[in-house]
Amino acid sequence: MQQWLVVVLQGVYGLCAVGLATYSVHSAWLVWQSRRCTSPPAPPPPAQWPRVTIQLPVYNERHVVERLIDACVQQDYPRHLLQVQVLDDSEDDTALLVDRRCAFWQGEGRQVEAVRRSSRGGFKAGALAHALPRATGEYIAIFD
Repeated sequence: MQQWLVVVLQGVYGLCAVGLATYSVHSAWLVWQSRRCTSPPAPPPPAQWPRVTIQLPVYNERHVVERLIDACVQQDYPRHLLQVQVLDDSEDDTALLVDRRCAFWQGEGRQVEAVRRSSRGGFKAGALAHALPRATGEYIAIFD
């Protein structure tokens, strides 16, 4: 009886080893194939680029707000067609950081503005609704 159990366990072990070896060879083959392939060509630019507004609703996010603004302003998009709205409802020193970054990018000729409200009614949705009439883009991107 014990000999039979040893044979079965060795068979299961061998089957698992063959499965893992097959998986490893297949993974190596996929890596090799991916290095051979070239990426598809970039699509041609559109005849006319649309205006885009990026809205950034923030609330007391002093640790990330500067990097967030910088990343959005530096999008690979024609600068004269990109507007960034920072919808700032903050109650801490985030507002100061937002104003500094917006002033910096405005000095670089970018369309960046801080939009603030007197109350936080509606929270994030309220901030988005408040800023929407000031948006100039045909498309609105909300990065939260």
